[in-house]
Amino acid sequence: MTVESMQITMPDSFFEAVCQRVKKEMAEEYNNKFDLIWSFEDLRDHLQNKAAWWVRQEVLDRYQDQLDIKNGGFVIYPTAKRVPWRIDAERMADFIRSNWTSFNWSASKREGY
Repeated sequence: MTVESMQITMPDSFFEAVCQRVKKEMAEEYNNKFDLIWSFEDLRDHLQNKAAWWVRQEVLDRYQDQLDIKNGGFVIYPTAKRVPWRIDAERMADFIRSNWTSFNWSASKREGY
């Protein structure tokens, strides 16, 4: 016995659910592309939510010669008050892993921070 054609009836709610799922997956994929760039707050999150002064003092300023995009690094340092930090997420994640034991996790806040 061969079946040449078959008709299956699906409720509209099934198609709506499939469309919603596809839209959600597309939105997540789109948003993940923006995870390529971290803000200062994203960096703080990846450093166990350390204080802002600590992140600046112990990472961004301490390693500025290495990190600054002007020197071939991957961090765009702000040039004015309202200019945001831009950090290449993948390269910073590698930098954090490589330097994890070098960070002074119990550093005290120095003057100016």
